Amino acid sequence: MSDFIEVEELKKLKREFKKYLSDMRKENHDWNDNTVSTYASDAFFAFNNNVGVDFWASLASQSALETVRDKIRDYLKNSNKPGNVEERANHYLVALKLLKEFLGKEHPTLASEWSGKAVGNAGLKSNPRAWIFQGNPKRYDVVGAVENLDKMTWAVTQYESQIKKGDKAYIWQSGPNSGIIASGIILCDPETKQPNLSDPYARGGPLKTEPYLAVDIRVERKLTNNKVTRDTLLVDEHTKELEILRFSRGTNFSVTEEQATVIESIINGTYKPMPPGTALSASGNLLSSQSPQSVTSYSEADFLNEVYMSPEQYATLRGLLLRKKNIILQGAPGVGKTFVAQRLAFSIMRQKDTGRVQVIQFHQSYSYEDFIMGYRPNGSGFILVEGPFYRFCKKAESDGQRPYFFIIDEINRGNLSKIFGELLMLIENAKRGKEYAVRLLYKEELFYVPANVYIIGMMNTADRSLAMIDYALRRRFAFFDMEPAFNSDGFREHQKTALQNPKFQKLVNAINKLNEDIAKDPSLGIGFRIGHSYLCTNDEVTDDWLHAVVEYEVLPLLNEYWFDEPSRIQAWTEQLRNAVNG
Repeated sequence: MSDFIEVEELKKLKREFKKYLSDMRKENHDWNDNTVSTYASDAFFAFNNNVGVDFWASLASQSALETVRDKIRDYLKNSNKPGNVEERANHYLVALKLLKEFLGKEHPTLASEWSGKAVGNAGLKSNPRAWIFQGNPKRYDVVGAVENLDKMTWAVTQYESQIKKGDKAYIWQSGPNSGIIASGIILCDPETKQPNLSDPYARGGPLKTEPYLAVDIRVERKLTNNKVTRDTLLVDEHTKELEILRFSRGTNFSVTEEQATVIESIINGTYKPMPPGTALSASGNLLSSQSPQSVTSYSEADFLNEVYMSPEQYATLRGLLLRKKNIILQGAPGVGKTFVAQRLAFSIMRQKDTGRVQVIQFHQSYSYEDFIMGYRPNGSGFILVEGPFYRFCKKAESDGQRPYFFIIDEINRGNLSKIFGELLMLIENAKRGKEYAVRLLYKEELFYVPANVYIIGMMNTADRSLAMIDYALRRRFAFFDMEPAFNSDGFREHQKTALQNPKFQKLVNAINKLNEDIAKDPSLGIGFRIGHSYLCTNDEVTDDWLHAVVEYEVLPLLNEYWFDEPSRIQAWTEQLRNAVNG
């Protein structure tokens, strides 16, 4: 008998339990799909969050379940979870009783067989090797701390028994410009720390006033000028499922090996989308369940099914890119720019061929040497290293009959004339091909941009810290405005058929009214409206999920927009909270 619970066995059990709950709706007429999903999720709360009990052994008796209930209550209190902890703990107890009832009927010996066992897979929550630690810039100067400190202490509110010394750690800044701003190594197992009452980076008073559970993190890479943004992570099939993107409440979150591999490749500038089904070998090498020739077809209909855009808008967007060869998708955070960019490429290729798509991200210190080529130290001197755009163009040149797509996130964060250098002329649609080749700065080679290379950039119109791109480059790009799609047919259908949650619908209505107010504000305008991707999820839409969207995503954005109008913030805070609490 295995010493571990197999991943597929656990997944199968969860599916069976959810079906069992669905069948119970015949006897419980007040239940709906959301009720079933909530009970299915809450039943495993103690298992996922490790509240200090042997989860499976706890399902053996009624008294054991009461102990679990008390442990969950204490966990919620210690984790500073908002809301009535007694009431919430009782709700989790009801879910646990349903799970115990299900096991008694369908798997009477399973709880005793699984007692004391861990899940034997590093990809699940129970044993990941990398973690994300989140900081709210409204309460803590995360950027300042990362830039000035080599070691940081971070609170641990979940997974305290899984986090170990030597694990990888990523520092995440929340808010409208959320993303990873540092990486490092955890220096100790979680242990009780004394509060730092004079922490210079704390805003509005110390974060902790009592001893708390925490780890020390050695900061090894500081990425404040090269942030791995939320939008970038949403592009990849693996990182779009990051726990922090799916449920952002808390201070620390799990990261699977596959997700960590993608994050590292983005940081190192070597990112290529990992297709679904890709896994890691024990040595860390990629193992794909698909052969290189096995790609999924992708049509205009697939694009319109995934992207909330009308056929007319899609035709315009596609036509602009094919005619101009360079396009910039511009809009506020949350309108799905990065998601649309990759799906647009797939639709033109008519297949999900990730080998012909590359995504990079510009930042303030990005240079020609990073983008095209330049000299890098190798321990004994310097060697000439080719950059991602040079390599991508060479690859496209050898496959001239098929289109290739180079996607640049945060394109207006870089000094574009400095990055493109002599290639600024070559990206123009009328200057493609061998006849316009120029000699490269660092290499005796005539280089040109192939006609089958298409460039898609993304620009955040709500970031006031960034200058508009210069006119020379603006002339070489078409610009396509992306707007919130709450009123599109696709989003309405998604809302009606997939979510079926009255509170969700109330929140959509509230954000629509909020967007009208933002659009009328002369200091903001339409480019600052709230995007629909804030309310797009593959998860069940629970009250906790809606609360997290409002408290930790939308409200921090409003605090940035109207930092000098507290009464306006307060008015909208009340309206948004009423939508999800009423």
